[in-house]
Amino acid sequence: MDKLQQFLQTNFGYEDFHAGQRAVIESLLAEQDTIAILPTGQGKSLCYQFIGRYLQKTVVIITPLLSLMQDQIEQLRLQGVKGVVAINSMQDWASRQLVLRNLTSYQFIFLAPEIFQNLEVSTGLAQLDLGLLVVDEAHCISQWGPDFRPDYLHLGRIKKQMHNPPTLALTATATPRVRGDIQKGLNMKDPFEVRLSVDRPNIYLASFESQNETDKQVQLQNLLGRLQGPGLVYFSSKKKASQMAQVLGQMSNLRIGAYHAGLSNQERFIIQEQFLRGHLDVVFATSAFGMGINKKNIRYVIHYHLPVTLEDYLQEIGRAGRDGRQAIAVLLYSPGDERLARFLGQDYLPDPQAINFYSQNPQSLNSKDPGQALLARFFNDGFTAGQLEQMWTQRKQEKARALQKILEYIHSETCRRQQILTYFHEQVVVEHTTNCCQLGAATIPFQTLQLEKKEDEVDTNKLKIQNYQQYLEVLFKDFGKNSDLELPN
Repeated sequence: MDKLQQFLQTNFGYEDFHAGQRAVIESLLAEQDTIAILPTGQGKSLCYQFIGRYLQKTVVIITPLLSLMQDQIEQLRLQGVKGVVAINSMQDWASRQLVLRNLTSYQFIFLAPEIFQNLEVSTGLAQLDLGLLVVDEAHCISQWGPDFRPDYLHLGRIKKQMHNPPTLALTATATPRVRGDIQKGLNMKDPFEVRLSVDRPNIYLASFESQNETDKQVQLQNLLGRLQGPGLVYFSSKKKASQMAQVLGQMSNLRIGAYHAGLSNQERFIIQEQFLRGHLDVVFATSAFGMGINKKNIRYVIHYHLPVTLEDYLQEIGRAGRDGRQAIAVLLYSPGDERLARFLGQDYLPDPQAINFYSQNPQSLNSKDPGQALLARFFNDGFTAGQLEQMWTQRKQEKARALQKILEYIHSETCRRQQILTYFHEQVVVEHTTNCCQLGAATIPFQTLQLEKKEDEVDTNKLKIQNYQQYLEVLFKDFGKNSDLELPN
């Protein structure tokens, strides 16, 4: 047994490293910038936790979500690490000042990207002897959408101000283009790459095409009544997630919670904790839920709306089956779903005329409009109209191609797993089996996969609404036709 493995056993309680972890740790100990592409559930966070405790130096972690931040902090505290703190927008001024005055007392410092570029914060961090800078969910550097944060574009500059500490970029999925964006965005010089396959063989891949929105809602109800839980259902609409959770919760004995950005931090924390502790059977959520959530026994992930990219899809279905047991990922589709995906992916971005107008009339920008709010942030960061027009034209083209890949996945008549691996440039030929994926519109072998509920768990006998017609009456009473989209004409 070598020194690293002995330290792992003594301090973390694991017999040996997972695939990829040792290579990442050895690279960082050699003070080499590292990009680690490790599947969900492969223990990415252990890599930087190990470095901090092994070197006894401060580690700064940039992470995009409060829930992700809180989950990692709790894990470290359970290990007995006391020097852990988060600096985020939820802190009042006095609390933040107390932390900043005592930065040397902390071994692990978690930051949101917008806090990282705060002058007072970055100045304080520059005084530390940093052992490592970590950018978690590093694919966000390359993403473009309503949740994109321009703050990611400044990480490389701020890293330089902090004397270029060894840097670790972590993600579960990254195409060659995304890896290039990460390297450029973080000013990494010849980074060492540890890249494992994005494939999760224990997740069965399937897709259902419905004739219309109503059929899709019925399809979701049928899946929830048949599949073992716990599970996640992803929506692109906050309103739809809440409405469906309410109606399907009333129609069955399933304990369903809704999680999205429209809830207060306290409400989101409660839903997260209930799910983690087994007090909810399923969560209806937007993409904000799941990043960093360490729940190993999720048996299914269903997408009610189209993900914007295959990268997003792999990230989200990666929540399933982290215990190594059989799980399933189902993507639902009905004609017209492209409209919402296209809006989220690109259509909200202002056109060149609007960019030029607002660059000359910034006082006219409306912070409540997502496209204009994004424009304001870029203008404040010194970008010109010409730069933004060029950059956004390129991004729109990329998002259009990404949506086409999603549609090809849905309509595929061949092996969906092979399609995904090819997209990520993995030179692997998949040997298709019954447990691999659904070919075309073939029947899903629920019994073979052993994912069906046991007879005494099936919700069919517990439904409060007894027939299809009654279901439609309740559905349209609560929803109205297409009430969730709220898209421009």
